[in-house]
Amino acid sequence: MTVKSSQFMSKIINPISVVIPTRTIVEPHINKVKKSFSHPKTEMLVYENNGEYSLPQLYNRGLEESTNNIVVFMHDDIDIETTNVTGKLNKLFDTFPEYGIIGLAGTDDLVNGMWWSKRDKMYGQVKHEHNGKVHRNNYSGTFGDGLKDVTKASALIVGASPVEELPIVAVYGVSKNRISNYKLKSGNYPNKKEVIVGLSIYDSLKNKNEVKIANETFKVSGVFKSQIGFENGGVVLNLDDASTIFNKSASMILVNAKVDPDIQTIVNKISKLSNEIEVKSTQNFVDNYNQFKIIKVTSNVIALIAFCMGLLGIVSMMSITINQRKSEFGIKRALGISMNKIINQILFESSILGFVAFISSFFLANIVLYIIKNIPSLHGYVNGEITTTLSIQVLVASILMAIIGSIIPALNASKTDPVSLIQGNRI
Repeated sequence: MTVKSSQFMSKIINPISVVIPTRTIVEPHINKVKKSFSHPKTEMLVYENNGEYSLPQLYNRGLEESTNNIVVFMHDDIDIETTNVTGKLNKLFDTFPEYGIIGLAGTDDLVNGMWWSKRDKMYGQVKHEHNGKVHRNNYSGTFGDGLKDVTKASALIVGASPVEELPIVAVYGVSKNRISNYKLKSGNYPNKKEVIVGLSIYDSLKNKNEVKIANETFKVSGVFKSQIGFENGGVVLNLDDASTIFNKSASMILVNAKVDPDIQTIVNKISKLSNEIEVKSTQNFVDNYNQFKIIKVTSNVIALIAFCMGLLGIVSMMSITINQRKSEFGIKRALGISMNKIINQILFESSILGFVAFISSFFLANIVLYIIKNIPSLHGYVNGEITTTLSIQVLVASILMAIIGSIIPALNASKTDPVSLIQGNRI
Protein backbone atom coordinates (compact mmCIF):
# COMPACT_ATOMS: atom_id res chain seq x y z
CA MET A 1 0.00 0.00 0.00
CA THR A 2 1.26 3.42 -0.82
CA VAL A 3 0.05 6.99 -0.40
CA LYS A 4 0.46 9.37 -3.35
CA SER A 5 0.02 12.58 -1.36
CA SER A 6 0.09 13.65 2.26
CA GLN A 7 -2.69 16.18 1.77
CA PHE A 8 -5.62 13.76 2.18
CA MET A 9 -5.26 13.28 5.94
CA SER A 10 -8.62 13.99 7.61
CA LYS A 11 -11.50 12.39 9.46
CA ILE A 12 -13.17 11.67 6.11
CA ILE A 13 -12.89 8.08 4.89
CA ASN A 14 -11.19 8.49 1.52
CA PRO A 15 -11.78 5.87 -1.19
CA ILE A 16 -8.93 3.60 -2.25
CA SER A 17 -7.58 2.37 -5.58
CA VAL A 18 -6.72 -1.36 -5.81
CA VAL A 19 -4.24 -2.54 -8.46
CA ILE A 20 -4.27 -6.26 -9.36
CA PRO A 21 -2.25 -7.72 -12.26
CA THR A 22 -3.48 -11.20 -13.26
CA ARG A 23 -3.24 -13.74 -16.08
CA THR A 24 -7.01 -14.25 -16.16
CA ILE A 25 -9.62 -11.92 -14.74
CA VAL A 26 -11.95 -13.84 -12.41
CA GLU A 27 -14.94 -11.58 -11.73
CA PRO A 28 -16.17 -13.32 -8.53
CA HIS A 29 -12.72 -12.90 -6.94
CA ILE A 30 -12.49 -9.24 -8.02
CA ASN A 31 -15.96 -8.54 -6.62
CA LYS A 32 -15.04 -10.22 -3.33
CA VAL A 33 -11.91 -8.06 -3.01
CA LYS A 34 -13.90 -4.91 -3.77
CA LYS A 35 -16.52 -5.87 -1.18
CA SER A 36 -13.87 -6.28 1.52
CA PHE A 37 -12.90 -2.60 1.14
CA SER A 38 -16.48 -1.63 2.12
CA HIS A 39 -16.56 1.62 0.21
CA PRO A 40 -18.84 2.32 -2.77
CA LYS A 41 -16.17 4.37 -4.57
CA THR A 42 -13.40 1.79 -4.38
CA GLU A 43 -11.50 1.91 -7.68
CA MET A 44 -10.49 -1.51 -9.08
CA LEU A 45 -7.64 -1.43 -11.62
CA VAL A 46 -7.28 -5.01 -12.86
CA TYR A 47 -4.77 -5.69 -15.64
CA GLU A 48 -4.83 -8.93 -17.59
CA ASN A 49 -1.26 -9.90 -18.40
CA ASN A 50 0.03 -12.97 -20.21
CA GLY A 51 3.69 -12.13 -19.82
CA GLU A 52 3.74 -8.97 -21.96
CA TYR A 53 4.63 -6.78 -18.98
CA SER A 54 6.59 -7.22 -15.79
CA LEU A 55 4.89 -6.84 -12.42
CA PRO A 56 6.62 -3.49 -11.64
CA GLN A 57 5.49 -2.11 -15.00
CA LEU A 58 1.86 -2.88 -14.24
CA TYR A 59 2.13 -1.54 -10.70
CA ASN A 60 3.60 1.70 -12.07
CA ARG A 61 0.81 1.87 -14.63
CA GLY A 62 -1.75 1.44 -11.88
CA LEU A 63 -0.11 4.17 -9.83
CA GLU A 64 -0.31 6.57 -12.78
CA GLU A 65 -3.91 5.72 -13.69
CA SER A 66 -5.31 5.64 -10.17
CA THR A 67 -7.48 8.58 -9.10
CA ASN A 68 -7.25 8.14 -5.32
CA ASN A 69 -4.52 9.11 -2.86
CA ILE A 70 -4.17 5.64 -1.32
CA VAL A 71 -3.24 2.84 -3.71
CA VAL A 72 -3.18 -0.85 -2.74
CA PHE A 73 -1.08 -3.32 -4.78
CA MET A 74 -2.30 -6.92 -4.60
CA HIS A 75 -1.36 -10.27 -6.11
CA ASP A 76 -4.23 -12.12 -7.74
CA ASP A 77 -3.96 -15.06 -5.30
CA ILE A 78 -4.68 -13.01 -2.18
CA ASP A 79 -7.97 -13.29 -0.28
CA ILE A 80 -8.87 -10.65 2.31
CA GLU A 81 -10.79 -12.12 5.26
CA THR A 82 -11.53 -8.84 7.04
CA THR A 83 -13.94 -6.06 6.06
CA ASN A 84 -13.81 -2.25 6.11
CA VAL A 85 -10.25 -2.31 4.78
CA THR A 86 -10.72 1.25 3.49
CA GLY A 87 -11.47 2.61 6.96
CA LYS A 88 -8.58 0.70 8.55
CA LEU A 89 -6.03 1.90 5.99
CA ASN A 90 -7.27 5.49 6.32
CA LYS A 91 -6.80 5.21 10.07
CA LEU A 92 -3.24 3.88 9.67
CA PHE A 93 -2.18 6.73 7.40
CA ASP A 94 -3.94 9.23 9.68
CA THR A 95 -2.10 7.83 12.70
CA PHE A 96 1.25 7.62 10.92
CA PRO A 97 1.28 10.52 8.41
CA GLU A 98 5.05 10.31 8.07
CA TYR A 99 4.76 6.94 6.31
CA GLY A 100 4.27 6.71 2.56
CA ILE A 101 4.29 2.92 2.11
CA ILE A 102 2.80 0.27 4.42
CA GLY A 103 3.10 -3.49 3.88
CA LEU A 104 1.23 -6.34 5.53
CA ALA A 105 3.98 -8.95 5.32
CA GLY A 106 7.52 -9.09 3.97
CA THR A 107 11.16 -8.56 4.89
CA ASP A 108 13.40 -5.73 6.03
CA ASP A 109 16.48 -7.15 4.27
CA LEU A 110 15.60 -7.58 0.60
CA VAL A 111 18.94 -8.62 -0.93
CA ASN A 112 17.33 -10.37 -3.89
CA GLY A 113 13.93 -11.39 -5.17
CA MET A 114 13.69 -14.27 -2.68
CA TRP A 115 12.28 -12.33 0.25
CA TRP A 116 11.71 -15.57 2.14
CA SER A 117 15.40 -16.57 2.14
CA LYS A 118 16.09 -14.97 5.55
CA ARG A 119 13.38 -16.13 7.95
CA ASP A 120 14.62 -14.00 10.87
CA LYS A 121 14.17 -10.85 8.76
CA MET A 122 10.54 -11.52 7.88
CA TYR A 123 7.49 -9.85 9.40
CA GLY A 124 3.74 -10.41 9.33
CA GLN A 125 1.25 -13.25 9.56
CA VAL A 126 -0.10 -14.97 6.46
CA LYS A 127 -2.52 -17.88 5.99
CA HIS A 128 -1.91 -20.42 3.22
CA GLU A 129 -4.39 -22.91 1.80
CA HIS A 130 -3.14 -26.18 0.29
CA ASN A 131 -5.20 -29.24 -0.62
CA GLY A 132 -8.14 -27.88 1.31
CA LYS A 133 -6.12 -27.31 4.48
CA VAL A 134 -5.37 -23.85 5.90
CA HIS A 135 -2.27 -23.12 7.94
CA ARG A 136 -0.87 -19.86 9.28
CA ASN A 137 2.72 -18.69 8.95
CA ASN A 138 3.63 -16.37 11.81
CA TYR A 139 6.73 -14.60 10.59
CA SER A 140 6.54 -12.30 13.61
CA GLY A 141 4.20 -11.31 16.41
CA THR A 142 1.40 -8.85 15.81
CA PHE A 143 2.08 -5.13 16.17
CA GLY A 144 -1.52 -4.34 17.06
CA ASP A 145 -2.37 -0.82 15.95
CA GLY A 146 1.33 0.01 15.56
CA LEU A 147 3.78 -0.38 12.72
CA LYS A 148 7.23 -1.87 12.38
CA ASP A 149 9.61 0.76 11.02
CA VAL A 150 11.53 -1.29 8.43
CA THR A 151 13.35 1.30 6.35
CA LYS A 152 13.06 4.99 5.73
CA ALA A 153 13.04 6.62 2.31
CA SER A 154 12.25 10.31 2.01
CA ALA A 155 11.88 12.71 -0.89
CA LEU A 156 13.90 15.89 -1.18
CA ILE A 157 13.82 18.85 -3.56
CA VAL A 158 16.99 20.92 -3.65
CA GLY A 159 17.07 24.33 -5.28
CA ALA A 160 18.61 27.76 -4.92
CA SER A 161 17.02 31.17 -4.76
CA PRO A 162 17.90 34.70 -3.58
CA VAL A 163 16.62 35.62 -0.12
CA GLU A 164 16.72 39.31 0.78
CA GLU A 165 20.29 40.54 0.14
CA LEU A 166 21.71 37.01 -0.02
CA PRO A 167 22.18 36.20 -3.72
CA ILE A 168 22.06 32.41 -3.36
CA VAL A 169 20.39 30.46 -0.58
CA ALA A 170 19.81 26.71 -0.63
CA VAL A 171 16.11 25.80 -0.54
CA TYR A 172 15.05 22.33 0.64
CA GLY A 173 11.61 20.88 0.06
CA VAL A 174 11.22 17.80 2.25
CA SER A 175 8.63 15.10 2.81
CA LYS A 176 6.96 14.81 6.21
CA ASN A 177 9.02 11.82 7.30
CA ARG A 178 12.24 13.83 6.91
CA ILE A 179 11.21 17.10 8.52
CA SER A 180 12.17 15.82 12.00
CA ASN A 181 15.83 15.68 10.86
CA TYR A 182 15.84 19.45 11.29
CA LYS A 183 15.98 20.02 15.04
CA LEU A 184 14.04 23.13 16.00
CA LYS A 185 15.74 25.75 18.13
CA SER A 186 12.51 27.74 18.27
CA GLY A 187 9.04 27.84 16.68
CA ASN A 188 7.18 25.08 14.87
CA TYR A 189 7.62 22.90 11.82
CA PRO A 190 6.24 24.49 8.63
CA ASN A 191 2.72 24.10 7.34
CA LYS A 192 1.64 25.20 3.87
CA LYS A 193 3.17 28.55 2.83
CA GLU A 194 5.54 28.43 5.81
CA VAL A 195 9.28 27.80 6.13
CA ILE A 196 11.86 27.15 8.80
CA VAL A 197 15.24 28.81 8.36
CA GLY A 198 18.71 27.64 9.32
CA LEU A 199 20.35 29.03 12.43
CA SER A 200 23.24 30.64 10.54
CA ILE A 201 21.00 32.44 8.05
CA TYR A 202 18.37 33.57 10.55
CA ASP A 203 20.62 36.19 12.16
CA SER A 204 21.29 37.84 8.79
CA LEU A 205 17.61 38.27 7.93
CA LYS A 206 16.23 41.80 8.24
CA ASN A 207 12.64 40.53 8.28
CA LYS A 208 12.57 37.59 10.63
CA ASN A 209 8.83 37.02 10.21
CA GLU A 210 8.69 36.16 6.52
CA VAL A 211 10.91 35.49 3.52
CA LYS A 212 10.37 35.76 -0.20
CA ILE A 213 11.36 32.85 -2.43
CA ALA A 214 10.81 33.03 -6.19
CA ASN A 215 8.38 35.92 -5.75
CA GLU A 216 6.34 33.89 -3.25
CA THR A 217 6.06 35.05 0.37
CA PHE A 218 6.42 32.46 3.15
CA LYS A 219 5.90 32.88 6.87
CA VAL A 220 8.89 31.93 9.06
CA SER A 221 7.45 29.39 11.49
CA GLY A 222 10.69 28.34 13.17
CA VAL A 223 14.48 28.19 13.31
CA PHE A 224 16.36 24.90 12.98
CA LYS A 225 19.81 23.45 13.43
CA SER A 226 20.79 20.53 11.21
CA GLN A 227 23.37 17.82 11.80
CA ILE A 228 24.60 18.60 8.26
CA GLY A 229 26.45 21.88 8.64
CA PHE A 230 25.74 23.50 5.27
CA GLU A 231 21.97 23.01 5.70
CA ASN A 232 22.07 25.59 8.51
CA GLY A 233 22.48 28.23 5.82
CA GLY A 234 19.33 27.13 4.02
CA VAL A 235 15.56 27.35 4.08
CA VAL A 236 13.28 24.32 4.55
CA LEU A 237 9.65 24.09 3.42
CA ASN A 238 7.21 21.27 2.73
CA LEU A 239 7.49 19.20 -0.42
CA ASP A 240 4.33 20.52 -2.11
CA ASP A 241 5.37 24.18 -1.84
CA ALA A 242 8.85 23.38 -3.16
CA SER A 243 7.33 21.38 -6.01
CA THR A 244 5.32 24.43 -7.06
CA ILE A 245 8.40 26.69 -6.98
CA PHE A 246 10.82 24.39 -8.80
CA ASN A 247 8.36 22.59 -11.11
CA LYS A 248 9.34 19.07 -10.02
CA SER A 249 8.11 16.37 -7.67
CA ALA A 250 11.53 15.49 -6.23
CA SER A 251 15.25 16.04 -6.79
CA MET A 252 16.32 12.88 -5.03
CA ILE A 253 15.19 9.99 -2.87
CA LEU A 254 17.07 9.58 0.41
CA VAL A 255 17.45 6.07 1.81
CA ASN A 256 18.59 5.47 5.38
CA ALA A 257 21.01 2.53 5.56
CA LYS A 258 21.71 0.38 8.60
CA VAL A 259 24.51 1.17 11.02
CA ASP A 260 28.04 0.69 9.63
CA PRO A 261 27.03 -0.60 6.19
CA ASP A 262 29.30 -0.93 3.20
CA ILE A 263 28.05 2.23 1.52
CA GLN A 264 29.91 1.65 -1.74
CA THR A 265 28.41 -1.82 -2.12
CA ILE A 266 24.92 -0.36 -1.68
CA VAL A 267 25.72 2.40 -4.19
CA ASN A 268 26.91 -0.16 -6.73
CA LYS A 269 23.83 -2.35 -6.32
CA ILE A 270 21.41 0.54 -6.76
CA SER A 271 23.38 1.86 -9.75
CA LYS A 272 22.99 -1.49 -11.52
CA LEU A 273 19.18 -1.18 -11.39
CA SER A 274 19.14 1.48 -14.11
CA ASN A 275 21.52 3.70 -16.04
CA GLU A 276 19.14 6.59 -15.38
CA ILE A 277 19.68 6.41 -11.60
CA GLU A 278 22.54 8.49 -10.19
CA VAL A 279 23.54 7.23 -6.75
CA LYS A 280 25.69 9.19 -4.31
CA SER A 281 26.75 8.64 -0.75
CA THR A 282 26.21 11.47 1.73
CA GLN A 283 29.90 12.38 1.59
CA ASN A 284 29.91 12.63 -2.21
CA PHE A 285 26.85 14.85 -2.10
CA VAL A 286 28.48 17.15 0.47
CA ASP A 287 31.63 17.40 -1.68
CA ASN A 288 29.56 18.40 -4.71
CA TYR A 289 27.54 20.88 -2.67
CA ASN A 290 30.68 22.73 -1.65
CA GLN A 291 30.99 23.86 -5.28
CA PHE A 292 28.04 26.20 -4.67
CA LYS A 293 30.33 28.32 -2.49
CA ILE A 294 32.18 29.41 -5.62
CA ILE A 295 29.04 30.81 -7.26
CA LYS A 296 28.71 33.94 -5.11
CA VAL A 297 32.28 35.13 -5.75
CA THR A 298 32.06 34.27 -9.43
CA SER A 299 28.76 36.13 -9.87
CA ASN A 300 30.19 39.24 -8.21
CA VAL A 301 33.24 39.21 -10.50
CA ILE A 302 31.06 38.74 -13.58
CA ALA A 303 28.80 41.61 -12.46
CA LEU A 304 31.82 43.93 -12.05
CA ILE A 305 33.18 43.00 -15.49
CA ALA A 306 29.74 43.53 -17.03
CA PHE A 307 29.46 46.96 -15.38
CA CYS A 308 32.87 48.06 -16.70
CA MET A 309 32.11 46.78 -20.20
CA GLY A 310 28.76 48.58 -20.15
CA LEU A 311 30.43 51.80 -19.05
CA LEU A 312 32.99 51.58 -21.85
CA GLY A 313 30.24 50.80 -24.35
CA ILE A 314 28.21 53.84 -23.30
CA VAL A 315 31.27 56.15 -23.46
CA SER A 316 32.04 54.89 -26.96
CA MET A 317 28.43 55.19 -28.11
CA MET A 318 27.98 58.69 -26.69
CA SER A 319 31.25 59.82 -28.26
CA ILE A 320 30.04 58.68 -31.67
CA THR A 321 26.60 60.25 -31.10
CA ILE A 322 28.01 63.64 -30.04
CA ASN A 323 30.49 63.58 -32.90
CA GLN A 324 27.60 63.07 -35.33
CA ARG A 325 25.69 65.97 -33.72
CA LYS A 326 28.56 68.44 -33.49
CA SER A 327 27.02 70.74 -36.10
CA GLU A 328 23.81 70.87 -34.01
CA PHE A 329 25.77 71.80 -30.91
CA GLY A 330 27.78 74.43 -32.84
CA ILE A 331 24.61 76.10 -34.12
CA LYS A 332 23.11 76.14 -30.62
CA ARG A 333 26.20 77.78 -29.20
CA ALA A 334 26.28 80.30 -32.07
CA LEU A 335 22.67 81.19 -31.15
CA GLY A 336 23.76 81.94 -27.62
CA ILE A 337 22.68 78.75 -25.86
CA SER A 338 25.11 78.13 -23.05
CA MET A 339 27.23 75.00 -23.02
CA ASN A 340 25.84 74.11 -19.58
CA LYS A 341 22.37 73.75 -21.09
CA ILE A 342 23.79 71.62 -23.89
CA ILE A 343 25.59 69.42 -21.36
CA ASN A 344 22.39 69.11 -19.29
CA GLN A 345 20.55 68.12 -22.47
CA ILE A 346 23.13 65.40 -23.18
CA LEU A 347 22.91 64.13 -19.58
CA PHE A 348 19.10 64.11 -19.72
CA GLU A 349 19.11 62.17 -22.98
CA SER A 350 21.62 59.74 -21.45
CA SER A 351 19.34 59.22 -18.44
CA ILE A 352 16.42 58.45 -20.75
CA LEU A 353 18.67 56.02 -22.65
CA GLY A 354 19.67 54.30 -19.38
CA PHE A 355 16.02 54.03 -18.28
CA VAL A 356 14.92 52.55 -21.60
CA ALA A 357 17.85 50.11 -21.44
CA PHE A 358 16.78 49.08 -17.93
CA ILE A 359 13.15 48.45 -18.95
CA SER A 360 14.27 46.37 -21.94
CA SER A 361 16.79 44.35 -19.94
CA PHE A 362 14.27 43.85 -17.10
CA PHE A 363 11.75 42.14 -19.36
CA LEU A 364 14.48 40.20 -21.18
CA ALA A 365 15.96 39.01 -17.86
CA ASN A 366 12.56 37.74 -16.67
CA ILE A 367 12.09 35.82 -19.91
CA VAL A 368 15.57 34.27 -19.57
CA LEU A 369 14.96 33.36 -15.92
CA TYR A 370 11.67 31.68 -16.84
CA ILE A 371 13.39 29.67 -19.59
CA ILE A 372 16.24 28.64 -17.26
CA LYS A 373 13.77 27.63 -14.57
CA ASN A 374 12.03 25.25 -16.96
CA ILE A 375 15.08 23.69 -18.65
CA PRO A 376 14.83 19.94 -17.84
CA SER A 377 18.62 19.42 -17.78
CA LEU A 378 18.99 21.89 -14.89
CA HIS A 379 16.58 19.77 -12.78
CA GLY A 380 15.05 22.92 -11.22
CA TYR A 381 18.18 23.76 -9.21
CA VAL A 382 18.43 27.27 -10.68
CA ASN A 383 15.53 29.49 -9.76
CA GLY A 384 16.53 33.15 -9.90
CA GLU A 385 14.32 36.10 -9.20
CA ILE A 386 14.50 39.86 -9.63
CA THR A 387 13.50 41.48 -6.35
CA THR A 388 12.27 45.05 -5.93
CA THR A 389 15.51 46.02 -4.18
CA LEU A 390 17.61 44.52 -6.96
CA SER A 391 15.47 46.25 -9.61
CA ILE A 392 16.02 49.65 -7.97
CA GLN A 393 19.75 49.03 -7.69
CA VAL A 394 20.02 48.05 -11.36
CA LEU A 395 17.90 51.04 -12.42
CA VAL A 396 20.14 53.47 -10.51
CA ALA A 397 23.26 51.75 -11.84
CA SER A 398 21.95 51.90 -15.43
CA ILE A 399 21.21 55.65 -15.23
CA LEU A 400 24.54 56.36 -13.52
CA MET A 401 26.39 54.38 -16.19
CA ALA A 402 24.65 56.39 -18.91
CA ILE A 403 25.38 59.73 -17.20
CA ILE A 404 29.00 58.90 -16.37
CA GLY A 405 29.53 57.53 -19.85
CA SER A 406 28.25 60.76 -21.46
CA ILE A 407 30.09 63.25 -19.24
CA ILE A 408 33.49 62.79 -20.95
CA PRO A 409 32.30 63.39 -24.55
CA ALA A 410 29.99 66.20 -23.32
CA LEU A 411 32.83 68.03 -21.60
CA ASN A 412 35.02 67.47 -24.64
CA ALA A 413 32.36 69.09 -26.83
CA SER A 414 32.01 72.04 -24.44
CA LYS A 415 35.67 72.97 -24.90
CA THR A 416 35.52 72.98 -28.68
CA ASP A 417 35.15 76.23 -30.68
CA PRO A 418 31.60 76.64 -32.09
CA VAL A 419 32.95 77.45 -35.57
CA SER A 420 34.89 74.20 -35.59
CA LEU A 421 31.76 72.34 -34.53
CA ILE A 422 29.72 73.93 -37.37
CA GLN A 423 32.44 73.22 -39.92
CA GLY A 424 32.49 69.58 -38.86
CA ASN A 425 36.09 69.46 -37.56
CA ARG A 426 36.97 66.88 -34.99
CA ILE A 427 35.90 67.27 -31.41
